[in-house]
Amino acid sequence: MVLHRLVEEWAWLEGHPQVIGGSVLVLAGAFQFSDLKARCLRECRHPGPFLVQHYGRGAASAFRLGRAHSLFCLGCCWALMLVGFAVGLANLWWMAALTAIMVFEKTGRGGKRAVGPVGLWLILTGALTLASPGLLGFGVS
Repeated sequence: MVLHRLVEEWAWLEGHPQVIGGSVLVLAGAFQFSDLKARCLRECRHPGPFLVQHYGRGAASAFRLGRAHSLFCLGCCWALMLVGFAVGLANLWWMAALTAIMVFEKTGRGGKRAVGPVGLWLILTGALTLASPGLLGFGVS
């Protein structure tokens, strides 16, 4: 809703939708290289120590444990989810590709090695989108 209000109040942005798509791609690409992304992925890939440390009996304890650990999952995937919202909301192929990337980063044998190339691809795609509106079609209505 904030983004929609911003576009409604800023006519220039409405006339340049590639700025939103390109910026989101660059932001998501930069996040791929952050320490927060690395820490959250580490916790998602190896939840055992977290689960043992925070284990408790009963439904309330299980709920708290799940809620606490889900923050790591959200922490490592929020930027890719934002890309899905910005460039692929109505495109099932984009949503499937981004989901596959998220799953592979978390569970794939080479998931750790994929984070950097995915980040670089996102940054380059975002830069192309910003530099050449319409070339890739992201954010262009």
